[in-house]
Amino acid sequence: MDKLRAMTTFVRIVETGSLTAAAERLGTSPTSVVRSLSALERALGVRLLNRTTRRMALTDEGRDYFERCRRLLSEVEEAETALLARRSPRPAASSSPPRSCSGACMSLRWSSISSPRFPRCASNCCSSTASLI
Repeated sequence: MDKLRAMTTFVRIVETGSLTAAAERLGTSPTSVVRSLSALERALGVRLLNRTTRRMALTDEGRDYFERCRRLLSEVEEAETALLARRSPRPAASSSPPRSCSGACMSLRWSSISSPRFPRCASNCCSSTASLI
């Protein structure tokens, strides 16, 4: 059993108030939602939800577990968001110097920007000798 997935399923069940609505929100079948909940309850050794064909209610243990799961899943989401933000594409600076300026001169200037002092800055300097007509 994937415990993180089971916890997510449990939280969605409680948030939506319905096994079917949770299944729709998770993009899965109601049967897999029920199986996931049953496996989680079996692994924990407690009943999280009292359910009948018409109603569902959290047990005291379920209420405590729901709050903890919701906080934990929020922390996981925040960690992933922070990690993805760090992996975002680096801004690139481009320049096309006039023909009168040497490429070596511009490369030296750009290399001072693309240094350890500016680790998220990439440079791309190109020089062209093509004439404009």
